[in-house]
Amino acid sequence: HHETHLAEQFDSDDPNISIHEWYENHSWVLSRERITALKDKSDQENKLILLVGFANDEDNVSELFDKIIYLAVDQKTLRLRIQNRTDNDFGKAPEEMEAILKWLSENDQRYRDMSDLVIDATLPLNGVVVQVKKRN
Repeated sequence: HHETHLAEQFDSDDPNISIHEWYENHSWVLSRERITALKDKSDQENKLILLVGFANDEDNVSELFDKIIYLAVDQKTLRLRIQNRTDNDFGKAPEEMEAILKWLSENDQRYRDMSDLVIDATLPLNGVVVQVKKRN
């Protein structure tokens, strides 16, 4: 049984805050300590670990990564994938979609420039996996 809507973004100072206001006043941050421990474990066990996503302070930990791979996608593909996914409702509300597409337009070139490898993520999932494995 898969539960949904068990959590949502909430600002205890203002429960009526919009998604845009929430993102303007909050940040996703990475734990350098936890990422360092994960990297140490990966190095000791000689295992590949993928850390997926982005955070506002990722520049503070980027030197811990052996390689940065950007899964590049265009707005049309991203919109369709979010609208059609069934495992997560984030992005389906108009204001969430707007924030996601705004982030993509503002950050696409930055990630292309900072990455060791750019993969065309408009390919079907299996094609993306093949490209990552082939170039890793």
